[in-house]
Amino acid sequence: MKGRLSSFLAKRLGAVFHCALALAICSAGALADEPDFERDIAPIIAKRCLECHDADKASGGLNLTNHEGILLGGESGAALVPGKPQESYLIERVAAGEMPPESRGIAQPIPGEEIALLEVWIAAGANWPADRTLNIYERTTDVRFVQLYSGGGHLDDTWDAHVNVESNHGQHAMEIDQPIAALLNDLAQRGLLDSTVILFGGEFGRMPFSEGQGAPGRNHNPYGFSMWMAGGGVKGGISYGETDDFGFEATVDKAHVHDIHATLLHMLGLDHELLTYFYQGRNESLTDVHGQVLHEIVAS
Repeated sequence: MKGRLSSFLAKRLGAVFHCALALAICSAGALADEPDFERDIAPIIAKRCLECHDADKASGGLNLTNHEGILLGGESGAALVPGKPQESYLIERVAAGEMPPESRGIAQPIPGEEIALLEVWIAAGANWPADRTLNIYERTTDVRFVQLYSGGGHLDDTWDAHVNVESNHGQHAMEIDQPIAALLNDLAQRGLLDSTVILFGGEFGRMPFSEGQGAPGRNHNPYGFSMWMAGGGVKGGISYGETDDFGFEATVDKAHVHDIHATLLHMLGLDHELLTYFYQGRNESLTDVHGQVLHEIVAS
């Protein structure tokens, strides 16, 4: 009986030992797979933390844009302790849902998988590339608004075609033609075009007549000009509105800038009448008391 019991215990203990060994090997492997700073950590800090802890606006004295700042910490002490995530103030705050703070009364908790990445990174020593400084504008894959600007300077350096409209617009159209096509194709290939609203336009158009005899330039025309839209929420393959026969001013289905803003916000799921910002005793809005959504150009 004693021999059978010894044999039974030996087998069980052996099984337990093998399980423990397997667990140890798996754990070692997991720790060896240290998060990549640029791929895994930098995007989390830039997206979740820098709005409050940028170098220029370090809430609580905490600057999270560089390694020195995150180790030095702020008014509450060091943000992290390399090798000890359980003693790191940063993990304590994000795990409690206190960072990032609420935005307009809505909580912004960091997802559990991102907290886990931060914990593994800190446990592995919180490695940070030398001289690497994070920038809030690194949030290029998740930002809500991007402006690409064509032209700059004065007259022929930009689209301000007072001298010669044909040569000016010919030059700048050539500069942006292929890049715009590449942008649209890239968004489509990545599956992002359906969730991105694109608006191409300027602050005004050009007059349908020259600036004088021997002066082939065109002056500003705020009364009738074209813009185009593409992407998510846009009804493609249509035109909306018309000018008179001279191209001087809009005469059919006029669209004011407030209407364009109201329509863009609608495509983004926002009501332009409800989206306000309290400033100097008044609820300000992008469209003020104006603006109508142009449902004719919105995809159903």
